[in-house]
Amino acid sequence: MTYSYIISPFAELDLDTIQEWYTLHSETLFPKFDKEFTACLHLIVANPSQFPLIRNNIRRAILKRFPYSIFFQVKEEKIFILSVIHHKRNPKVWKQRKV
Repeated sequence: MTYSYIISPFAELDLDTIQEWYTLHSETLFPKFDKEFTACLHLIVANPSQFPLIRNNIRRAILKRFPYSIFFQVKEEKIFILSVIHHKRNPKVWKQRKV
């Protein structure tokens, strides 16, 4: 099955915040983060069921080199990216985001 994905406005804000932080601290960090995020997104689209269910129908993919997780839901043939959250952030943030 071929999936398409949609990045929610919340996740877009998360990514904007991540970009601002990494860009402020280093010229090279955000491009590395973005490359890893994109690679992880390709893995999610290729096989979303390989990632564990965390709560109800929400799954989590963990980035390898950066302390972030991607929370997403699969509905029919679409993957909804709900959040991109730092591991030290309060987990209530992603729990409140649903499609």
